[in-house]
Amino acid sequence: MWKDFSKRYVAFLDRARILVLLLWLGLALAAIPGVLTLFDHLGMDYNAPEGTPAAQARHLFEQEFAREPYENSVVLLQRDNGHRVLTEAAAQFTRDLVSSITGSCVLKGQTDPNSFLGYFLLQGTPIDQQDPTAKMHFISPDQDTMLVTVKINYALHGDETVAALRDIVQRITPPGYTSYLVCDPAIGKDTMEVVIRDIERINLVAVPLIVLVLLLLFRKAKLVPIPLIAIGIVLLFALGLISVIARYTPVLPFAPTIVSCIGLGVGIDYSVFMLSRFQEERRQGRSPYEATEIMVQRAGFTILVSALTLGTAFVGLVFFPVDLISCIGSAIALIVGLTLVNNLVFLPAVTLLLGGWLCPDKTLGQGRADLGRAAEANRAGPSFWRRVGAFSTRYSVAIIIVALLLAIPVSWQLANLTVSDNQDDLLPYDTLSGQALGKMKSEFGSAMLSPLDIVVKAQTPGGIWSREFYDATTKFIAALQGDPEVKPDSLMSVVSMQGHAVPYEGIAFARSLSGMNDALRNAALAQLDPNLRASAETYLREFGSYVSSDGDAMKITLFLSVDPLSREAKAWLAKARRDYVHSAYGDRAEVGFACRTAESLDIVDNAFGIFPRMVMAVLAVIYIIIGLMFRSAIIPLRLLITVGLTISFIFGMFDLVFLRHWGAFLLPQIENLQGLFWILPIIAFCVIVGLGLDYELFILSRVKEAVWTGRTTQEGIQDSLECTGKLVTGAGAIMIVSFGGMMFSTMIPLIEIGFIMGFAILIDATVVRILLVPALMSVADQWNWWPSRPPIKEEPAEGAKRPGADNAPLTAT
Repeated sequence: MWKDFSKRYVAFLDRARILVLLLWLGLALAAIPGVLTLFDHLGMDYNAPEGTPAAQARHLFEQEFAREPYENSVVLLQRDNGHRVLTEAAAQFTRDLVSSITGSCVLKGQTDPNSFLGYFLLQGTPIDQQDPTAKMHFISPDQDTMLVTVKINYALHGDETVAALRDIVQRITPPGYTSYLVCDPAIGKDTMEVVIRDIERINLVAVPLIVLVLLLLFRKAKLVPIPLIAIGIVLLFALGLISVIARYTPVLPFAPTIVSCIGLGVGIDYSVFMLSRFQEERRQGRSPYEATEIMVQRAGFTILVSALTLGTAFVGLVFFPVDLISCIGSAIALIVGLTLVNNLVFLPAVTLLLGGWLCPDKTLGQGRADLGRAAEANRAGPSFWRRVGAFSTRYSVAIIIVALLLAIPVSWQLANLTVSDNQDDLLPYDTLSGQALGKMKSEFGSAMLSPLDIVVKAQTPGGIWSREFYDATTKFIAALQGDPEVKPDSLMSVVSMQGHAVPYEGIAFARSLSGMNDALRNAALAQLDPNLRASAETYLREFGSYVSSDGDAMKITLFLSVDPLSREAKAWLAKARRDYVHSAYGDRAEVGFACRTAESLDIVDNAFGIFPRMVMAVLAVIYIIIGLMFRSAIIPLRLLITVGLTISFIFGMFDLVFLRHWGAFLLPQIENLQGLFWILPIIAFCVIVGLGLDYELFILSRVKEAVWTGRTTQEGIQDSLECTGKLVTGAGAIMIVSFGGMMFSTMIPLIEIGFIMGFAILIDATVVRILLVPALMSVADQWNWWPSRPPIKEEPAEGAKRPGADNAPLTAT
């Protein structure tokens, strides 16, 4: 069926080749506007799937409270000589910071003037009078660094606001001090710049090396630009698609780099496989039309099945309820589909139009008998790849035993592999924001940027004002304050101010004052004891922000004493959800934790809960596709076993190099790495399965061609390696260059995925596909094709032509 279709298809392309090329190039150019705006839509925020406790808490918070437009920003001031930072210069810096930010033309209207907090700003205030130690929380334990916090609205002009803040901070920093700005928009801005720089750096390194590999493979300079143009078109489509996806769902900053590398590698591999077959057929004396026809029939069918397996692996990600994963899966699946179409549309149109010029063949006009004898003589020659094939089939049992002895100890390390969902791993470590966040974490922890909001909604309208509800909330807050993971003096709510309990009578008094006009309120406050008046005024300013507009819910805000995305924070959240809430409220209230900690915990738990089912579904579909392609029940099973061995070996090696820090002497930034970034095992599984099967399909398709023309399995393996050994090695080198380039990034997840994928392709394209796979096939022999049966080999009569590749049936038939 494929053979008949491909003949009609090539005939159509031959008639419309110029129109097809113009249309395809026009579609690629149409993607350019999306590429230019891509980085405007990327971000580091992502939400937990619907139905999870974090999603329910988020909806409850949005229903009861309006998200304030301001974000916490932290300014650090460190004294360079290590002496105490509590100096007049630091006090003047604090005053200058407040006046410069509030008086800035760029920041006008974007700052909450009442939100400035710091050591020198608390001196003499009611908070200082009630709790003199409160201001010391703004000084590091060794007292050489202080921080000032302020809330700023970055929504309208994020990059301009960050630039203005950095300029102010640097301008007012006194001599002998170093200042830092820490805020999420600054982190996002620096991350985007690094992503763009990484893509440029990877292309700068990868493209020259890819050109070199293509020259070695084709040995014709004319052919080299064709795969590069083809992949350029695919990358335009890829980045344009990500730009569209990023408008509607969160896309992490490193996603374009991963997708670009996969698109680059797969696109080049498919193009090389197609063009090498065209070149081979031209060398055998076929016309450009005939060579294109066979290229589409044979190589085209192989890359069709390859794209189906690779696409299937990533389509499995599309069904994840986690937007962060599904968007990457859909982007890569679409890129694989576009790469397939590109190689079945663009390349055949090019070879039909320019094939005679690209591959001028001196053998045209020679007799087929001469070609057959030349091919036979070439096959009998002791080429390197034929010798490798002979070695693999002769010592097959020994190769299998040695491979297992080497792989099992390393693969066993997979049991120790841990994953991390620390968002700080996404931050480039050599940027201003990376250095600032690192300084803040070492001196104060990173919790100051991530307040944790708890929403408590009473089951009955107005229930939060009852004495019973007050007692329950007091018990809940007391449990939170007693937990070592919580900063006890950070708790803010209607029943607690800076960790100090507010009496029930005070809440009733504040509630009555909140409904008065300014004159009546001021008159009521004037009657209070002067020592209480300042505290009451402060409390009243905050009162309204911790009660919902309908009076049915209250908000509790606190800061953790540990990193909000650390394992300790996740353990605390699970305990608080399970124990503290039920103990205090029972069934009398709906309580939700609306914070990054909850979002991250539920995202990861949800993703890894679905991951095993996705793996089984993907492997089942791939088994069916490959089984139908080769009409064999054994080949797809053995394929999945070898891929599984590769995956376990690679992740075991990752544990040794990264988590046991064997590679720290080359990559010092992994010294404190706690685990593999959580999303990468899911993506890496799909990539390794898809690309690992690619190379094996390239080899197996030629083995079957040989076996179905009467060759033995061992002879077919040698023939296949002779035809594809250089090709698979070259394709693997291209993929290693593409993925290995990510190891030059300054983002930890890109370094991790670069190592995993680069090393996986290195092992897969060399040891596994050139030694282990031939050895396993040689041992299985005729069982490889069960339940199919290859034709029985018959010795040709003397002088008769031996069945050859010219008459070999397509793998598709």
